[in-house]
Amino acid sequence: MQPVQPLCSEQQTEQRDSVTGEHSFCAQYLYQMPWSDEDNAMAWLEVTRECNLSCAYCCQRHAAGSTKSLDTIRKEINILMALRNCDTVIIAGGEPLLHPELEQVVAMVKAKGKKPVLLTNGVRLTDRRLADLVNAGLFGITFHVDSRQQRPGWEGCSELALNELREDLALLAERHKLHCGFNTVVFPDTLGEVQQLARWAEYHSDKVHLMMFIAVRTSSDDDPWEYYVDGRRISIGKTAYASDAHEQSLTSHDLSDQIRCVFPGYRFNSFLGGTANSGVLKWAMGNHVCRDGKRLGNLGPASVRLLQRAAKKLVGRYVSHISPKISRNAWVTFLFALVDKHVRRTLWKHVSTAVTKPLKLLRKLNLQTFIVMQPMDFLPTGGQDHCKGCPNMTVYQGQLVRGCELESYLSHGGPFITVPKRLPNAYTGDFYRTTLLPPDPYAEEFIDAEPLETDEITGY
Repeated sequence: MQPVQPLCSEQQTEQRDSVTGEHSFCAQYLYQMPWSDEDNAMAWLEVTRECNLSCAYCCQRHAAGSTKSLDTIRKEINILMALRNCDTVIIAGGEPLLHPELEQVVAMVKAKGKKPVLLTNGVRLTDRRLADLVNAGLFGITFHVDSRQQRPGWEGCSELALNELREDLALLAERHKLHCGFNTVVFPDTLGEVQQLARWAEYHSDKVHLMMFIAVRTSSDDDPWEYYVDGRRISIGKTAYASDAHEQSLTSHDLSDQIRCVFPGYRFNSFLGGTANSGVLKWAMGNHVCRDGKRLGNLGPASVRLLQRAAKKLVGRYVSHISPKISRNAWVTFLFALVDKHVRRTLWKHVSTAVTKPLKLLRKLNLQTFIVMQPMDFLPTGGQDHCKGCPNMTVYQGQLVRGCELESYLSHGGPFITVPKRLPNAYTGDFYRTTLLPPDPYAEEFIDAEPLETDEITGY
């Protein structure tokens, strides 16, 4: 597969806001989500490790016979609820649709007062099965679709070609009035296709509420680190984390650049930083309002801060996955215009563009979310930079562990420790740039800073 080249210039991807002059992809100007391990908007529930696809980047071994019993799942849900105050529970795998009693799992999560959201490849999904899941209390569904899954009937297809499948899945979710999202893992040779996916999502904002782009991370025996667990050296090439190539170079900045190629004024509003480098944007989140399949404008950091604080005070937890009813009636976000200058600009654009055609004011407005994710990075010192406030924490032997590390716990009894094969000062050039420093010069000053308080970060 030939790499898809970016379609815009460096000038077009300039990250400064054209009106405010703020740098829209820098920690200083974004709201840092106040999520922690114990108090988070999301949690991760793995119901099986069996899967019907073989993704090139997957960090799991697809173990036959690994489907958990309802009693085991019930115990894990109880542990999750005791250890993590959350709003949404992501029901995942493996492939969760392979679980024969998935409807009961959804009902158990719903009975705890949480939003059950299914993370699936959609291969086994039928209208009847989805109806049963909705009757059990399913709130939303996120489809994992990309070109490296070896999906039957879609082998060798580009991300653009896969939009046909994405649309069919989105229509299925829309019929059942579910929150609908898509995850896509991005490789260096598919980076340019992010533009096409972002444009496709915008056009289908009436039924696609979330689009998440994940920078690929894989390991190999040629990595410049040695891997250990409890003092035992591990051959990474024999684990599920290994692939033929070391894929660690893409960053959240690379992904956001592609989005801004298509939407030059795009504004992210919130983020999760790194456990080692607080200024690295591990999760960068943006919410925008669309009309007639076109983006009108964005919600700014002040809106997200107000929403999270209000939710915490009123319902006792931080929130994620906005109700489809609100997503399909995004005019309610204009209430944030009282505190958010970015919403005021969006409202003005909505009103001013309807001067010659007043009926446009009656058109339905949709709210959509874009997320770019930069998973765990290795540092030249051998340290690891994880997502601070990781949303994907799950249960292992009665404790919370990161979902990306679960395989190492199951296979080796604990997380990997990495030690450089050479001294840290041997690392230079691209490796140093992509692992220790963000490629964005405006963000460099925040790399070694202590984590800031929420109000200091927003500047609002």
